[in-house]
Amino acid sequence: MKWEMTRKALCVFLCAMLMSVFAGFAHAAESDTAAGVSITKFALLEKKFDKTGSAEFKPDGTRDGHFQVSLTFSQKTVVNAIILRSTDVFGKENYHGIWRTNRVGVGWLLGIVQGEKVITPAFRPTPTDPVGTFEGAVSFDLFANDNGTMKEGQYYVLEIETPEDTIISQPITFGKPMNDSASGGTNGTAGGGTTPNPNPTPIPNPVPSPAPVTDLTITGGQGTITVQGAAPGATITLFQDKVCYGGAYCDAKNGSNYGSNYGSKTADSKGSITFSKLPSIGGKYYVMESVNGQRTRTSGETTVTDEKNADLIKTDLTGGYVTFVKGSSPQVRLMLYGNVTDSEIKSVDVSYAGVSSTIPVSDKKSFVLQKNYDLYSPLDIVTVTATGANGKKHVMHIKLGYDIFDYKTVKAERNGNEVTLQARNGISRTSALRVYLLDGNKLIPLDGKVEHETELPTSMVTGYQVKFTTEKATQDIRLLVEIPDSVIEIVPIMP
Repeated sequence: MKWEMTRKALCVFLCAMLMSVFAGFAHAAESDTAAGVSITKFALLEKKFDKTGSAEFKPDGTRDGHFQVSLTFSQKTVVNAIILRSTDVFGKENYHGIWRTNRVGVGWLLGIVQGEKVITPAFRPTPTDPVGTFEGAVSFDLFANDNGTMKEGQYYVLEIETPEDTIISQPITFGKPMNDSASGGTNGTAGGGTTPNPNPTPIPNPVPSPAPVTDLTITGGQGTITVQGAAPGATITLFQDKVCYGGAYCDAKNGSNYGSNYGSKTADSKGSITFSKLPSIGGKYYVMESVNGQRTRTSGETTVTDEKNADLIKTDLTGGYVTFVKGSSPQVRLMLYGNVTDSEIKSVDVSYAGVSSTIPVSDKKSFVLQKNYDLYSPLDIVTVTATGANGKKHVMHIKLGYDIFDYKTVKAERNGNEVTLQARNGISRTSALRVYLLDGNKLIPLDGKVEHETELPTSMVTGYQVKFTTEKATQDIRLLVEIPDSVIEIVPIMP
């Protein structure tokens, strides 16, 4: 009797599984016919080139992830959008980055090149403007500005949106391209090429060691800090004491009384990580390591230098600030000014918020820039590059804003998508703070509580606490604080 029941149960299970498999093949075939589009090759090649920023297809000083994709269109097909997403090994989004061709939702620009033609010099003018119309075999080079997460073990999928369907590739990573076709597939169903494996073998993520045996060390370079000896997979947060915000007229040795949090990154499998675009003036830098949500070690201190082989920028006279520009599409306004040392230099290059600009230098060897920028993080670093007639170069990174709150107190706890943030010891001329969650280029007002703590002669000390919900990855959460005549970006500390 027991065997009979077991046999019947097994028969029902096998029948159900076979029906599921055949139904999946049938759906894939329908999607392939409906879309008429196949992804025949998709690969992440390298990080050698700097082609694009986060909002414009122009170099911004950061090497990009270089992808290649080959597609087949059975007929003339309009492509509405192309989206690159970070995922886990199974293709499930892990919120480490989105690059896209339009501004529907969050994400940075996905640079697309066909042969010598740049398809996406910037985001499409409106969310409904298509990428283009294509037919037959087509290949693209894709460039995605590295947000600090492009490394071995990070997977990506590509989405091709047409009026009829959305085609989604299989997940890829460095050294593991997709060479089989993915077709049709509305809502993520892949078809074509080969039969998908219904039970892929999981690839475990490296588990950080709770008791690392190497020393946590940091080394300062030209605008960079390299961390070594961290636990693989640990969260590494970079701090600077006595920040010279604004650049000019700052005590280059002692900086200000403000410290700053430059954000967090994840240590690679060798326990290393590099932070870039760091100001040379101000106090010393150090990092804090967190493993499994617990702070484990703090490094020693170091300094950085400008990226230069000649002194071409007068660093003590070069600086700037940003203000908040309200409107239907909120922006920030950058005011930048400075001087060069060489009268032969006729222009300087300025990179800010993913956009590069060339600014003329006057006969008095000075330059000024006033320009509005979309709200894309990070907003606190502007880069000025001067190039001499002999090819010598001087690159200066300037921090535009300070952390309004004591950076060591800006802490947050996360429970799923719910984030609880607390910040203390904020120095401001007013308690009328307005805090927003920066989501792509959109500002989401947060209904938090401002606590009036201590009155000072010309300012006051305040605290702030708020709860909000977001699907953004912890390291991608950015808040903006609007105070009179300024806007400040907050990077929460989340071990």
